[in-house]
Amino acid sequence: MSKDIYFDREQVVELLNDLSRALGARNTRAEIFLVGGSAMSLCYSPRRLTRDLDAVFEPKTIVYEIASEIANARNIPGSWLNDGVKGFLHGDDPEANVFFESEWLTVRVASPRYLFLLKAFASRIGGDEDDLKTLWPLTGFNNVAEALTALEKAYPHVELPPRSKFLLLELFSPPLPPPHLAP
Repeated sequence: MSKDIYFDREQVVELLNDLSRALGARNTRAEIFLVGGSAMSLCYSPRRLTRDLDAVFEPKTIVYEIASEIANARNIPGSWLNDGVKGFLHGDDPEANVFFESEWLTVRVASPRYLFLLKAFASRIGGDEDDLKTLWPLTGFNNVAEALTALEKAYPHVELPPRSKFLLLELFSPPLPPPHLAP
């Protein structure tokens, strides 16, 4: 099994369908809130690939058991569905979109603004710039100052990493006018 497996949008949907069927076989209902690359792929950037599905979900134990079974059956990494992102989430997302719903599974995807703030907080250089650029027009922010204020409100008990501020300024500040050249 390769460490460098990426899932496209269609494969993410297949995995969610597998999960739903397995939940049905156990007569168990689950809810998932997706963020990260899988959310980007499903709702905001359909050609985007993702290594895993970053999410929070309930019931955790059963979903993890089923995810492990799916990983074994599909020969994919056992971490294809994980809740490692839970420490970065900034509360509920009342604007989350229901992407998938079956009798056994509801999958909500983070709204553009929520996902933007999450990615801005993480601000992984070489990893989040394209997603931030894709999400920016969907957030409703008019300028970097608004985005930074929202970021500070989303994470009030944490000092924002300097890289978050620098990345937003670099990506979304208007370019400086060319210097005036003396004749």
